[in-house]
Amino acid sequence: DTTEASFWPDTLVIRAFDDAADQEIALERGELDASLFWPGELSTHMRERPRWQGSPMATRTRGALTAVAVIPGTPDAAGPRSPARADSAGLDFLNRFLFRGDLSALDVPPVRLGEAKPLGLAMPRTSALPVVEVERGQVCARPNAIERFFAHPASGKNAKPGPPGLRLFYLDALIHPADSLGLAITEHLGASASPTVRARADSLGRAVREHGGAPLTPAVLLDAMREPLGLVRVIPLTCPLLCAPETRGYVESLGIDALADLLGRMPAARP
Repeated sequence: DTTEASFWPDTLVIRAFDDAADQEIALERGELDASLFWPGELSTHMRERPRWQGSPMATRTRGALTAVAVIPGTPDAAGPRSPARADSAGLDFLNRFLFRGDLSALDVPPVRLGEAKPLGLAMPRTSALPVVEVERGQVCARPNAIERFFAHPASGKNAKPGPPGLRLFYLDALIHPADSLGLAITEHLGASASPTVRARADSLGRAVREHGGAPLTPAVLLDAMREPLGLVRVIPLTCPLLCAPETRGYVESLGIDALADLLGRMPAARP
């Protein structure tokens, strides 16, 4: 049977793992046909195995890490400023060393495992990593890995306190279409302590709602918000999806992004 329908499996059994190492062992033993990992979770050993080269990167359709540049010393890191090279370089540094290069900016298509990736920006010699303020969700009571990374990239020890240069927050919104993402960004920043940021966010929000013609593209949206709001980067959650070459036709016909949306949403003890 060579029809497209033949690529749909009759049954899906989905299994949740609490430990990534156990998940990797099950995949190596052939107990799993495909396996999803959070960004940065997959070990170097598995990344280098020839069998998994060419596996796709799945992008969750909802949720993104968002970074805006702020003026040091302003109350609540509310003052916007023009993004600088050091801001993007700091995010590239974070991606490379904490997330093993799994994350891609919204306007950069993710590459398959083992393929060459675009080189990140090098940190200017005269610049240090930006000091970062991270907005924590209500369920995150303790400092998280990103906070510890920017406090001291080598050891995670606390650095001397200083004014923030970047503000990071998780945006719980659809990343496509770009219109919905733009509205989510402006609504989030519209709650800023800065009257300037609130006014600019409200103005851009109206422009997104009232624009006519073709849907906004991510590149156009990001460029429009870069200077007024100091938007540095929007980073969706891209997750390695390991599967053998003979299985990829089935997996990709199911929709790899839809599979990535299952991460963190599986009920306990139910396939």
